[in-house]
Amino acid sequence: MKEIGIKYFYTSSKPLGGIIKKVPEDFVVEEIDKHGKLWKVKYPFYSRILDLIPRRRKEYLHLTLVKRNLDTIRAVQLISKSLGISRKRIKFAGNKDKRAVTSQRISIFNVSIKEVRKVKVKGIKLKDFRYSSEEIKIGDLWGNRFTVRITDIPFEKEVIRERVEGFKREIANGVANFFGIQRFG
Repeated sequence: MKEIGIKYFYTSSKPLGGIIKKVPEDFVVEEIDKHGKLWKVKYPFYSRILDLIPRRRKEYLHLTLVKRNLDTIRAVQLISKSLGISRKRIKFAGNKDKRAVTSQRISIFNVSIKEVRKVKVKGIKLKDFRYSSEEIKIGDLWGNRFTVRITDIPFEKEVIRERVEGFKREIANGVANFFGIQRFG
């Protein structure tokens, strides 16, 4: 960890061991927007009909980007290329990890749902369409929900249970955000 700039562990509980992120599905990040709404990875692919009709002065299409094994910047590049538009027209609240399955809200300026539904990019799903008069800006989120699967743990069940309980007590009030290379692979 020192080689990537992390000199200390956040918790003092004993390590669990094992492997994190053996496959992207082992690490799921679901964005919680600034209004407290959780945008899930496994959410039905539908939208309310009334929200599909563009209204006057609602120039931004808000949608959920679900991506697998792509960082946010690369996903935006691929979407903009597929749509034939500038990357600058696509906005998001924050970067999500690369080696993971993540969901987050994005906004695209002056584009139709019909156009976006034609986007077919490996590792990307676009859903939950809504028109808005506002673009999404960096920081327009409350937080993220993480689901982490650890595999190949070298301990018996009782030791694992004790260590997990100790860890849960330590992080009960949240943890500090480390932004670094974990976002990019």
